[in-house]
Amino acid sequence: MRAISVKETSCLKGSIEIQGSKNTVLPIIAASILTCGVSVIYNCPDIRDVHVMCELLDILNIKTVYREHILSIDTSNAGYAPLPYEVTCKLRSSVLMLGAMLSRWGKAEIGLPGGCTIGTRPIDIHLEGFSRMNVDIELDSNFLRCNTFYLQGCDFHLRYPSVGATENLLLAASGAKIKGSCKGT
Repeated sequence: MRAISVKETSCLKGSIEIQGSKNTVLPIIAASILTCGVSVIYNCPDIRDVHVMCELLDILNIKTVYREHILSIDTSNAGYAPLPYEVTCKLRSSVLMLGAMLSRWGKAEIGLPGGCTIGTRPIDIHLEGFSRMNVDIELDSNFLRCNTFYLQGCDFHLRYPSVGATENLLLAASGAKIKGSCKGT
């Protein structure tokens, strides 16, 4: 259904089912990396971005099953692996895998994200925040390599609002050690 037309009436009755939100479910899928066992997401939209995130999880040996708007994610056998550019380039939200992988394994190698139809959106704020959290970052062609001996909690102030950077830094921070404080800009 593309539109709902309402004609003049004294009372509206009925209901409509709303599809789940892409911008909500993609960070939740990335966050599932931080769990041990099975997570279930209900009202999950049946869209390409969700299926690409499931491809990325599969590379990490995380089993996904999608049926009738229910996504089941089993991290019982999760293991580290680099995420190839051929998959990450399909999806802007693939960058969210960085924070979750750093939190779980202390390292992440991913192809640069893509798939953004509204133009280039840099990930520099994500990387600045990771750097302040004691992450070594190397950018090589279409790949980003991040490593840390330990994630260090810190105060970090974003130069400008960024939902994606906030989500990514929170994913990483969930595995951070509290060891003093560092000051961001």
